[in-house]
Amino acid sequence: MLVLTDSFPPCPYAASQRIGSFVEVMSSSGFEVIVLTLFRCLNKKFIDTLDKAFLIYNFKYPRCLLRVSVVIVNPLLVFLLLFGAIVVAATRHLKAILVSVPQGEVAIVGFLISKLFDIPLVTDLRDWYPVPSAELSSHKVPRPRTLNEIIIKLFQAIYKRSQKLVCVDPNIQRKLLASGVSPDKVLVIPNGADTSTYKPCSLEERTEIRLSHGLPNDKVIFVYAGSLAKHYPVIDVIKGAKNLSKERNDFQLLIVSFSGYLSFANYVKEIGLEGVVKFLGPLPVTETAQVIAACDVGIITYGGEKVWQGTYGSKIFAYMSCGLPILASGPSGSVIEKLINEHELGYFVGSPDGESFARGFLHLLKNGSALEDMGKKAVSVVNKFYDRRVLGLKLVTLLKAK
Repeated sequence: MLVLTDSFPPCPYAASQRIGSFVEVMSSSGFEVIVLTLFRCLNKKFIDTLDKAFLIYNFKYPRCLLRVSVVIVNPLLVFLLLFGAIVVAATRHLKAILVSVPQGEVAIVGFLISKLFDIPLVTDLRDWYPVPSAELSSHKVPRPRTLNEIIIKLFQAIYKRSQKLVCVDPNIQRKLLASGVSPDKVLVIPNGADTSTYKPCSLEERTEIRLSHGLPNDKVIFVYAGSLAKHYPVIDVIKGAKNLSKERNDFQLLIVSFSGYLSFANYVKEIGLEGVVKFLGPLPVTETAQVIAACDVGIITYGGEKVWQGTYGSKIFAYMSCGLPILASGPSGSVIEKLINEHELGYFVGSPDGESFARGFLHLLKNGSALEDMGKKAVSVVNKFYDRRVLGLKLVTLLKAK
């Protein structure tokens, strides 16, 4: 198997962890796997604990330059990946190529190698790519509509010519079918959590973890662990904490992020909320999981626009696997609202703003005795439906059938 991806473990990104879990399951199921990745976050802060049963070629491409791909396909990345992929395809007997989208470059290279060497292409869509022109503003993507329409047509052709497409939710599945992809090509494998990494901790472990990271033991800690990208309204969470801090002092908001939190930290300082909001990061995946497990409530932030109705993301399953109830925002009728309400996993605030999040904080604080029960239900749901190893075996079954 040849795997093409933008990021790969030990990077703490949710996308990295999804493709990393697939590779581990493929490797343990008898596949020889070769990974070509652009970024791995390999530095002294991150320890690579992955099984070395597979080969990884890391191009070490600067993360800041990868962001160009949000606007337009980066020809330099296409060239780098294409060169490496040609070498691998010419020297190995490949059963299939797996590409991880929304990084457009890997899809283009995978498609070209598939055609040049007559190798089946499997496309994993973590998010819908490219963003529909009407949704560019909601996704904060600064791409001209004309250019976007050209990219859309290119990727429609790639998707139609992929032998199989794996997507994270039925929403993406519907979009693929609407674009002309044959239904028998599409398989839904949702996001999930690595239950061996993200797991509840004991009271003793919780106390020790909080102490080691300077977190209070006598407060309810709400944690947001993830990207601080513009399309996640984390600023509204902070505003909600500000509103509630006027009447309550029994909670803390913890933000764990790989990068980009300096502007948020400055804002917190400006509004005098340093005693309520704490920032951590970057942290390795295993340490992030431990910190999450030592908190009380996990936070999910999506805007109120309809475009987010079918989006789960990955963070929610990491929180749930650690035994945390969920505080989430998003549009009415979203899949996250249904998940929370159906299984009684927490509180859904609706469209995000300072008032709605303050209301959510307060509701969960007032129902503190129910948090533990919500957390147990969350763990049960993940074990039943969203264990990443079990989900990875679905992909292995698909590949072995080819």
